[in-house]
Amino acid sequence: MKMGSSGTISFTPTIELQEMDIQSVTGVIQPIIEPTGSTVNLENLPDFLEDDATELDITNPIFTFIAKNPLEAPIVLNGTMQGEKNGSIIEGSTVILGRNGIDQQDIILEKGDNIIALSRLGTGGPEGSKNIKVSNINDLIKKIPDVVKVDLNPLVEYATYYTVDLTTSYAMESNYDIDIPLNFGSNLKIVYDETIDNFDLDLEDVDIKKAILSINAVNTIPLAMEIKNENVSALDANGNVIKDIDVTVEGTITESKDGKAEVSSTLNINLNETAEGAISKLDGLKLKVTAVPGQATDVQLLSTQWLQLTDMKLKIPNGIKVDLN
Repeated sequence: MKMGSSGTISFTPTIELQEMDIQSVTGVIQPIIEPTGSTVNLENLPDFLEDDATELDITNPIFTFIAKNPLEAPIVLNGTMQGEKNGSIIEGSTVILGRNGIDQQDIILEKGDNIIALSRLGTGGPEGSKNIKVSNINDLIKKIPDVVKVDLNPLVEYATYYTVDLTTSYAMESNYDIDIPLNFGSNLKIVYDETIDNFDLDLEDVDIKKAILSINAVNTIPLAMEIKNENVSALDANGNVIKDIDVTVEGTITESKDGKAEVSSTLNINLNETAEGAISKLDGLKLKVTAVPGQATDVQLLSTQWLQLTDMKLKIPNGIKVDLN
């Protein structure tokens, strides 16, 4: 007599390990890195850049940041930069960085120290830097901000084995610098308002058809400046604009070649009345000084630079001369 049987035997081995410390791990490691935010203050700006109508058109502004990547794997950076003024984001100032930006160019931090130079042309960064083109970076400073707000989103996409020391706290250290080489495009708009008033003239009984205001302009700004005809308004004693005076301006304001030396220029503002008695009401002028567009120089804009209108005299052709200083 034979007896037979069939079946399946299964078992699960179990190994109990004692508690141990793991110092490091090796593998395809793609850690989640928290986004970082920081701000960069723009300080010591010249007073003549404070007007709300001022707009910069810089050929190649350069935003440089130095970052330390503590990992053995490269870090991909995406993010945004925005200009703030008086605590509010400036409309149109947002610049997107990285692969989602206008040039769709990755910003890669290799292991160790990295110098990244973001610029309009993708050139001109400091020695040893990696130049990244951000074609619309001038939008960040077109309307001059008090603060530049930087938000970065680091990402590790590395698909190769590397080792991470679990006893170390990794931090991506960084600092920033903004360099604005003074090389202007045709859309530059620098505006400086000045009011010359309280002429304290007694012209009511004088028949005057024409007057000339002579001004000496002393300039240490490395920009040629001008006063356009339409940017001069004649004012009466109450500060109201006298519409019946036609204005033409002769002369321009010469730039300082080095941003330090004082350069003098003479301007003549010709005032011709178009209605009888208009000039007899004259008590002041409101002037708007603007930079001549299309200039290019490597001199920096500094808070120590200034423009001063001096030695003002009102001349009546074939008549009197009044010192307004």
